[in-house]
Amino acid sequence: MKARWLVLLALTTAFLNAGCARQDPTATPPQVRYGQDPCTECSMIINESRYASALVTADGQTLLFDDLGELGAHARKLDKPPLMVWVRDYSRPKEEAWLKGSQAVFVQSPQLKTPMGYGFVAVASESEAKNLAVETKGRVLRLKEILSAEEQLR
Repeated sequence: MKARWLVLLALTTAFLNAGCARQDPTATPPQVRYGQDPCTECSMIINESRYASALVTADGQTLLFDDLGELGAHARKLDKPPLMVWVRDYSRPKEEAWLKGSQAVFVQSPQLKTPMGYGFVAVASESEAKNLAVETKGRVLRLKEILSAEEQLR
């Protein structure tokens, strides 16, 4: 009888622990409710999916942004670098494709009209970025430059 109670107690504890376990916030892209969720940096509502981005802070909090420039500005204010950065693939707005920031290639150009005017977009490949940079008279960047740039185009 005692053994049954111990097994029942062990199973109950295991189920409760499994139910309370937090998922790794860096494992999957964030869920953004377009037209509802505010940008962490400027508090404006995130409406345009192709410019959305997110970062996961060192303490596991996911922060959403309406413009990559604002993600960069916010990241520079953090005490520790983000654990993960997620960006939307500018070239595939209909697919709502997320890219890991470390794997994305970025283009900055005054001709790219982004929500807050920074002119940053992310694409999946170096060749796409180079073509877009030529087309928009922009420049190709990597994530570290977005996160560390002191001056950004407005």
